[in-house]
Amino acid sequence: MKNKVLGGLIAILLSLNLIIFGAAAIIVALLYYLSFKLEALLSLLNLIYRAWVKINKFCLIELTGTKLQITNIGKIPANSWLVVTCNHVSWADILLLQILLVDQAQPLKFFMKQSLIWVPFVGLLAKLLNYPFIKRYSLSQIKAKPHRKLANQATVEKACQLLKKEVSSLVIFPEGTRLTAEKLQRSSYKSVLQARGKGLSQVLFYWQDLAPSWLDVSLFYSHRAPTLWALLCGEIQRVILHYEVLAFDSSWVKQDNHQFQAIINQRWQVKDNWLITLQQQNDLVAN
Repeated sequence: MKNKVLGGLIAILLSLNLIIFGAAAIIVALLYYLSFKLEALLSLLNLIYRAWVKINKFCLIELTGTKLQITNIGKIPANSWLVVTCNHVSWADILLLQILLVDQAQPLKFFMKQSLIWVPFVGLLAKLLNYPFIKRYSLSQIKAKPHRKLANQATVEKACQLLKKEVSSLVIFPEGTRLTAEKLQRSSYKSVLQARGKGLSQVLFYWQDLAPSWLDVSLFYSHRAPTLWALLCGEIQRVILHYEVLAFDSSWVKQDNHQFQAIINQRWQVKDNWLITLQQQNDLVAN
């Protein structure tokens, strides 16, 4: 009961934080466009984002008593375009990635479903902040109307061109969906789902003139069912974020899809081995 009360209070704090800073961001973003993109307002917008993320960190980590551990290979280049990949476990992943990179990269952006643009508050803010929106079609929908595949590619290209206007950090979850026990049964890995390289390869292709760094993040939760609610309730004792910085390699965009998919598969195998080792160590401590 105590944990649920804590979770409820933190959920309220997070909601208030989003409403207050979200409203401030909408006002500043509108002024930014009305003032013909005054740079000072863009800086203020970034300050609002960072303040919002740091309050989220206080709520999610400090108030819950969760131990956050960060390890890395390589240094994130300052003021440069980033493509961020990560295994996808829960809704908490996005908040934790923001916490990880709040002082090291530009505000994180994500491909969002086109339908979310109509969500009050969220859709307007995402649109003003140049979040890329994309329509997602299932394989059956694409087979029924093949032109939808080309339409999706055109949407990705348009979004990538839009993000070129200012230094950006774009997050991609190559697995395409959150981890569940049922989905994991269909995976060839033990701790992560199958990762698809097509979306990542498209972004790298359209951004190749910017030579973006590839930041590959591996995320581990000590809890067997790491939901956002479990994190809010203080039930997740430890979270580990490990990232590796890969300098842009022109061969990524010169290879065909099968060759690039092999690169993704190799990275996901390393990620899977890392997660298996951590889970085994965690189980030993628990027992």
